[in-house]
Amino acid sequence: MTENQKNQNLEKYLQDIETIKDLLAEVDKRPLYEPWAFYAWGGLVAIGSLIHFLVERRSDLPVGEIFLKVWLPVILLGGNF
Repeated sequence: MTENQKNQNLEKYLQDIETIKDLLAEVDKRPLYEPWAFYAWGGLVAIGSLIHFLVERRSDLPVGEIFLKVWLPVILLGGNF
């Protein structure tokens, strides 16, 4: 390998490292989860809790059936976020 080829390879290597550093810096700027997702889940849990409370007071359903009728739809709806 000539000196010119070594310099070209080193330059290409340094450019690749710079590109990788830029990509990692860009990814670090973004949050892992968006804040609105926590508010949406909080709202779903509050609504689910209210519905659970009302259903439990008005009917004599077992906990398993309340889970299927109240919490399963809440979890499925929240999974769409």
